[in-house]
Parts: sequence; C-alpha cells; structure tokens
Amino acid sequence: MAEDFQRKGAQVMRFAPSVFLLVGCYSVAHAQPPQAVIESCLLGYSTAAGISVVMGASGHQVVEDVPGYRLTWPERLPGVRVGYAVSKGGDNDYVFVDRRRGYIRTAIPLTRWKPAPLEVPLRAGYGVVTQGTSRYVCVVESTGQGSAAFVMAGYIGRFAPAKGKGIQLYYAVADTKTFKGFKPD
Repeated sequence: MAEDFQRKGAQVMRFAPSVFLLVGCYSVAHAQPPQAVIESCLLGYSTAAGISVVMGASGHQVVEDVPGYRLTWPERLPGVRVGYAVSKGGDNDYVFVDRRRGYIRTAIPLTRWKPAPLEVPLRAGYGVVTQGTSRYVCVVESTGQGSAAFVMAGYIGRFAPAKGKGIQLYYAVADTKTFKGFKPD
C-alpha cells in the first residue's frame, strides 16, 4: 500500500487543481463537509477561522477485540470515543464515534481514489473537527515517503444528527502541501 500512496502522491501533485474542482462539485450534490473542514482534518490543525481541531495523542492507542472486530481508538481524546474497527471476517471495516458507525464500503470518494481500509489503524490520526455547531469525525493516515510524504488519506463525516442514525463518511486523498493553510514544520 505504501507504493500505492507514492503513486497517488505523484498523481495528486499533477492533478491538484482538479482535486479541488471535484471536491467543489460534490459539496452541492452530496452535502459533504466544507473544504476548510476537509483540509483541517487532513492537516490535523485548523486552517480557517471558526474551525477547531482536536486530535487524539499519537502513540497512545487502545486496542480491543470484540466479536468480529478489532477496535482501535486514541486513549487521550477528550469528549468522545473516535476510532476504527477492522472486520475480522471480511470487508466490513468502519469508523466509529461512540456507538455510531460509518462504513468504509459506503464512503463517498471526494477524489478519484476509491475508499480503502486503513493500512495500519495504530498509526492513524483520530480526531474531531468543529465548525460552528457542526462536528465531524476525522480519521487520517499517511504512508507515503519521499515526495509523497505529504499525501494524506482520510475519512471525514458529520456526527449523526439523531439517535440511531449512521455516519455518512467521505474519503479524500490530497497532497496537503497544496493547501492554503499548510504550515511546514
């Protein structure tokens, strides 16, 4: 998968303007998260006024086996439990916020890449992005190296508005160096 991300990185760098055009087209048709929320999630910090980002501490993950799944979530994320569930019996992984789920197989791609399971859930970043009264789950990973090191893939979905509702996830892959809010270390 690392090689796939490197290929994605090279392609994202060539097609960065079309990525944002595609994302813009989807926002009206599917009520996807706003572009500033997507960028803030993929970068792990706020990129615009009125947005806050809280990410779980990396390196402090909890892993729990439950019937049919292996759950991973950050030990230190205040407020809610955000994590990833790997299906032990097939292709049924999901992102969760407390008891609500968003399934990877039903995620809507915002770029040309199809949603893919996390390669290593223990290395992923987990958090919550807030804009106004809307809160979004954010699960992001990077396995790129070299020139593809800034290519991030992530799942973003608005917290379910009512009990019993699932989370509609969106999947984005982007070269984060092309974002206006990018801050080099």
